[in-house]
Amino acid sequence: MAPAELLDLATVIKVSQAASGEMVVEKLIDRVMRAAIEHAGAERGLLILPRGDELQIAAEVTTSGNDFSVHQRNASIAAAFLPESVVRYVMRTRENVILGDATARNPFSADPYIGRHRARSIVCLPLVNQAKLNGVIYLENNLTAHVFTSERITVLKVLASQAAISLENTRLYRDLENREAKIRRLVDANIMAVVIWRLDGAIVASNEAFIRMVQYDREDVASGRVRWTDLTPTKWREHDERALAEIRATGSVQPYEKELFRKDGSRVPVLVAGALFEEGGNEGVAFALDLSEQKRVEETLRKREAYLAESQMLAHTGSWASDGTTREARYWSEEMFRIFGFDPQQGFPKRDQWLQRMHPEDREKIRREASDRMFLQKVNSDVEFRIVLPDGTVKHIRGLAHPVLSPDGELVEVVGTVVDITERKDAEQARDRLRQLEADIAHINRVTTMGELTASLAHEIKQPIGAAVTNAEACLRLLDRNQPDLPEAQEAALEMVKASRRAAAIIDRVRLLYQKGSPQQEVIDVNELIREMVIVMQNEANRRSITMRTDLAGGLRSAMGDRVQLQQALMNLMLNGIEAICDQSGQLTIQSQLAGGHQLLISVTDTGVGLPAEDIDKIFHAFFTTKPQGTGLGLAITRSIVESHGGRVWATPNSGRGATFYFTLPIESS
Repeated sequence: MAPAELLDLATVIKVSQAASGEMVVEKLIDRVMRAAIEHAGAERGLLILPRGDELQIAAEVTTSGNDFSVHQRNASIAAAFLPESVVRYVMRTRENVILGDATARNPFSADPYIGRHRARSIVCLPLVNQAKLNGVIYLENNLTAHVFTSERITVLKVLASQAAISLENTRLYRDLENREAKIRRLVDANIMAVVIWRLDGAIVASNEAFIRMVQYDREDVASGRVRWTDLTPTKWREHDERALAEIRATGSVQPYEKELFRKDGSRVPVLVAGALFEEGGNEGVAFALDLSEQKRVEETLRKREAYLAESQMLAHTGSWASDGTTREARYWSEEMFRIFGFDPQQGFPKRDQWLQRMHPEDREKIRREASDRMFLQKVNSDVEFRIVLPDGTVKHIRGLAHPVLSPDGELVEVVGTVVDITERKDAEQARDRLRQLEADIAHINRVTTMGELTASLAHEIKQPIGAAVTNAEACLRLLDRNQPDLPEAQEAALEMVKASRRAAAIIDRVRLLYQKGSPQQEVIDVNELIREMVIVMQNEANRRSITMRTDLAGGLRSAMGDRVQLQQALMNLMLNGIEAICDQSGQLTIQSQLAGGHQLLISVTDTGVGLPAEDIDKIFHAFFTTKPQGTGLGLAITRSIVESHGGRVWATPNSGRGATFYFTLPIESS
C-alpha cells in the first residue's frame, strides 16, 4: 500500500468536521495506530503525546492474529509498560531510535524494560512538524529480531510525518473550536451587548443584552429596521465618525463613551468598542456596556461631594489626609484651601508651606501636641492654634486628627478636620467685653441709686446712733449717783449695744450694694436676701408713703449665686415698683415660693401705673424706658443677672392696678 493510501488524515478531519475536537483526535489516533501496526509488522504500539510538561500514553494497539485492538489511554509514561529511556531520548533529541535486536548490546541495554522482557525489535519515531514535537510513536515486536526493515521504516517515517501534520492541524482546529465556544459563551452570557454591524450602519445580529439595552424586539433587529446610525443622537455622531476613521485605519477602535436612543426615545449611556472582522472589510463586531448605573452612582457622588463642600463652607470646616510615612498631603477639601489661603489649582501645599502659615508662637505647640501625637505616638489629636494669612489676617483654628493603622499596627495615614473658630473667638471676646461693661454699668447704677438713697439712709442710721447716744448718757447718769443704779445702767448699756449693731448692719448692707468685684458664688437664703433689701428700701418707701409687705414661704431650700448681684436684681425690681406707684400711696409686695419642685420663684407686685400694653415685650431691652428720667438699664441688668444664674425673668399686668415682676432661681443641688 502506498504511503498516501496508508492514512488520509485530511479525510479523517473532513469526515469529523461535525464532531467535537475530542472526536477528531480519537479518530486520528485510531487510524494512525492501526496503520502503524498493519504495515510495520509490530505486535504492540503506543502513541505518546505531550500534555503540558508531561508525556502521556494517548493510545495502545495490540494484535492477536489478524485482529487489531486499539485502546484509548490517559497514563503517564513513568507508570507505563515501555522502555522509558528510549522514549525520553527521542523526545529530547527528536531523532529516530531503531533497535534491530534489542537483546544485543546497545545504548539502551540498561533500560529495565528491555532487560526484563528481552525485547527484540524496537522502533521509536518522533512526530515533528515545522520543528515542533507533536508526539512519539513507539512500536515493538518481541518475537523476531530485525522486523522493522528499511522498507517498513520508510513507510513509518511517511506515516509519522503525516501524523505530525494531522495532529498539529487537529490541535489548531480544537483550539479554534475552544475559542469559538468561549466567545459564544461570552456572547450568550449577556454580560455586555454584542453587535455584528456593517460600515453602512446596518446591524446584522446582536445578543439579548443589546436587545434589552435599546428595548427593541428581536424581530426589529432581524428585519434590519434597527441601524446603529439611527440609534446615535446628533451630539455623538462626530464621535462615531472619528471612531469609523480609526477602524478603517487600524481595524479597531479603543473604548469610548456615547449615548444610544432607546425605542421609546430615551437615552442610555454606553461604553463602546469595535473591530473589523478582516482588514479592509465592511463588517465587524462591537461591544457596548450599559453605563446607566455607573452614571447614577457618579451623579450621586457628585451631589454628595457638592453637599459636603457646601456644608463644610457653611460650617467653616475643612478635611484632609496625610501620608503616614512622608507626612505629605494626600487630600485637601475645597474648604481647607480656602481656610489656609492656598490656590487649589497649584495642588496640595507641601508640608513646609503649610507650617509657614502657622502663627510663630503656636508652631512649637503644633509640633508637640499635634504632629508628634499623630505620627509618633499614633493617638488622636485635638488642638487649637492660630494661622497667619499672607495679607496678615489672623485666624483661630481647631484641629482634630485620627491616625489610621494597618492590621500590624503600622501608621498608614492620618485623617483629620480643621474648624475655623475665628468668629467664635471674636464673639467670646465681645461677650466678655459686654459682660464687663454690664458689670460696670450695674456698679454705676448701684452707686447712682445709693446717691438717691443717701438722705433716707442717713435718717435711718441717725436713729440707732441717736438711741445709742441717749442710752449712753442715761448710763452715765445712773453710774454717777451716790448709790449707782447698776441694773438700770446695765440695761441702758445693752440698749446702746443693740443700737450700735443695728447701725453697723445698715452700713454693711449699703456697702455691699456698691462694691465692685468678680462674682462670688455662695449659698443664698432667698428669704433672708428679701428681708435685707426690705430694710434697705424701707425709708425710700416711707418717703413716698408706700407700704411694703412680704409673703415668704417657709422651709425653702437655698439657691447658689452671687449675693451682691442678686441684691442688685431685687433692688432694681423694687425701685421699679416704687417709681411706678409715683406720688400716690400704694403697696409693694415681695413674695417667695417653690415653683415646679426645682426652682425658687420671687415676685414683686406693685399697685402702680401698670405695663405699656404696646411695648410689654420690650421692657427688658437695654435703653428702653417709659420714665422721663429713666436710663432703660435697670430691667435689662436684672435680666442679665438672673439669666447668668440659670433663671429667667418676666412681667405680667395685674387684674387691677399695677404689675407683677417675676424671676426664678434654680435650687442648690444637694
